Amino acid sequence: MMRKTVMAARIAAACVLSASVCAEAADIPEGRYAYYDDGIYYNHDTFFCAGRGAFACDSINESALNSEEKKMLDNAGIYSDLILSRENGEYSIAGTIDLVKFGSLSTARKADDEDKYIKQQCSYNTDAGLLKCMFYDTAEYETRGDEAGIFIIFSHNGNTLTVDNIDLRGNTDEMYVFRSNALNGAGFALESNDEYLHSSYLSAKLEFAKSDGILNELWKSLDQKTRNKLKSNQRQWIKEKESKCGKVTLKGTDAELIEMLKCQKGFTDIRIDMLRAIEY
Repeated sequence: MMRKTVMAARIAAACVLSASVCAEAADIPEGRYAYYDDGIYYNHDTFFCAGRGAFACDSINESALNSEEKKMLDNAGIYSDLILSRENGEYSIAGTIDLVKFGSLSTARKADDEDKYIKQQCSYNTDAGLLKCMFYDTAEYETRGDEAGIFIIFSHNGNTLTVDNIDLRGNTDEMYVFRSNALNGAGFALESNDEYLHSSYLSAKLEFAKSDGILNELWKSLDQKTRNKLKSNQRQWIKEKESKCGKVTLKGTDAELIEMLKCQKGFTDIRIDMLRAIEY
């Protein structure tokens, strides 16, 4: 309920600042919507530890993270890739909402089709400004058919869809109830290409930070004699890594930094395997 109240307050503030946004609320922008919380977009390419907290990635040195990176690490419990489209005045939605603890809901009926962005036509109540769309538990659909579907009802303002209500259609299983509680008041924002790229950069940085932390822990676990033997080799590895990837202090665009971080992570993961072989 608190999240719903906060989202409503943000929407009200947007209306005060931009009357044109509210006046045009009858038209929902088409495009890709990602779960949005506290300035961060959480799509299906978001760092996998997000929403599970540092206990799942305790090798990451949180003191080295900025506030934005800490949010991605700790705050999200929902991920989504939802494509909203409109044709002949009718809205359709395609994609999946993943909940860290409670599985996923998809516009596809079968698990094998979840990545195919199968459209489900939505009903739109213009007077109330509510968009009603069907989502399925694909695992349940195998045995229960259309009964496994639920309606998610979104309100909207500008570029944001907010879960206003959920019609469980008689599904009383506790997993459906848990999902309903988790989604109530959740916001999904239209994600531009630049915003998607920035989210991917944050994810790449955390992926590297996790591998780098594991490597540092492994290095410290080696006895001093072994470390002394490996020092020269370690320096050469760092030199080669920076030559091929660039330094982690590199400045550049999100796209350039993603490439550098993925390269750094690749080198680091190979080094981890090597040190583990020595350790055991």
